[in-house]
Formats: sequence, structure tokens, C-alpha cells
Amino acid sequence: MSWRQGAARFQGTPVSAPPRRRSFSDDYDAGWSPFATHSNTGIDISQASALKATTVMACVTMLAEDFAKCDPVLYRLDSDDKRVEASDHELYGLFIAPNDWQTWFEFAEMVQFWLVMRGNGYAAKIRDRRGRVIRLIPVAADWMALWESPDGQLFYRVTPSGLHMRAELAGEPFLIPAED
Repeated sequence: MSWRQGAARFQGTPVSAPPRRRSFSDDYDAGWSPFATHSNTGIDISQASALKATTVMACVTMLAEDFAKCDPVLYRLDSDDKRVEASDHELYGLFIAPNDWQTWFEFAEMVQFWLVMRGNGYAAKIRDRRGRVIRLIPVAADWMALWESPDGQLFYRVTPSGLHMRAELAGEPFLIPAED
């Protein structure tokens, strides 16, 4: 008699077959992911399956919300090399409302959440016809790819997911220069 059968008899519960090994695809329907890792318990852990654990979700949410609570401030150096607040800068207004559907708190929380879970957080800059940045669109790290041109320049390629993101990024170039 194995220890499992003895323990089951002691507790009065029926003996069941040993647990089958669970895979990444049991918890996450998107298929293969380079972010999944195998644990000692026999269950493959991914970011999606980790977020199902309340402890992980609570920790990531706490980090993201605490970052988003911080007031964003933009500084410039004056002639004496002292920091002064640059409230007249063209990007300063984006700290209040970075786009049409998010407050700064929501935007910062989303980007910080991706930074913690995916290792990076991105925002596409939407410009008007004069070249001024008028909106920041949060972009998941999964939708970004770094491309290098033959002359060594770096570009980001955004692959939007969903109708809303496609509509927001419809007028943007296929490849965004890395220095932008």
C-alpha cells in the first residue's frame, strides 16, 4: 500500500489516480508562449495563469496602483543648472488626460502593469499635422517588435489587437523610429 492509499483510507476518502500533469494550454488558450516556465509541481506557469492566483494579482495591482498615484512632473534645467517645473511644455497636458478614454492614473496603471508582467510598457505617440504629440496610446509589450534596418536604425513595429486599437493607430506609420 502506498502512502497515498494509506492517507486516503485514514481520511475516509476514495483513492484517486495520481494527478495528471497539467500543461500551459490547460490554463491559457493563446497557445505557446515564451513566458511560460515549468514548476516543480508539474504545472507550467505563465503570466496568465499566475494572475489567476490572488496573491500575484494583488501584488501586481498594488505595484501598478502605487506607481500611478504618484503625480507626474516634468522638469527642465534653467541657466543655473537647477531643476524647474516645465508646466509650459507641450507634453504637460498629457499628464492630465493622455488620451480620450483614460485619466493619467488609468494610463500609468496600465503601462506599469505591463512593465511588471511583461518586462516593458509602451505608449504610441499620436501627432497632429504640425507634429505635436496630442495623445498617448498604451500598447501592450506583446504587440511590439523591434526591427533593425540594413543601415542599423532601430524601429518598433506595432501589431494592434482589437478594433479599438486598430482604429486608434490607423493613421500611424507601419514602423515607428526607436528615437521617437
